[in-house]
Amino acid sequence: MNEYLIVHNSILPSSFLTVIKVKEYLLQNPNANVKDACLKFDISRSTYYKYKDKIFLLNANIKRKAVISLALENAQGNLSNVLNNLSNANANILTISQALPINNVANVNITIDIGTLNDELATIISKLNNLKGVINANLINID
Repeated sequence: MNEYLIVHNSILPSSFLTVIKVKEYLLQNPNANVKDACLKFDISRSTYYKYKDKIFLLNANIKRKAVISLALENAQGNLSNVLNNLSNANANILTISQALPINNVANVNITIDIGTLNDELATIISKLNNLKGVINANLINID
């Protein structure tokens, strides 16, 4: 089952739409902070933080980058295997950030350009989750 849905905003709780307003406000006002933006739109910060990375506007011109967070077993070739799979999906890799492994687990964030993917992002993440050496792969954000 696909974990991403397209739904009309009329059936969503108003807090979801308010989260979008806060996100847009913060993008348009770089000096604004989350606390003030949440007060302005009458939403709790906990609600904003709970949903901010899960709610996006459907706009093909804006959704060009995705951040994927991975937990990998600390073994030779695991990151290379992930990168090869992303390359096979026609993802342009923009950044890679890897922390030092702790308890034999390496945490990696990869930002990719999703404008040229040859498959759905959810399918690609599902394939990453099935790779040997991948403990977990999650979509963190779409920009």
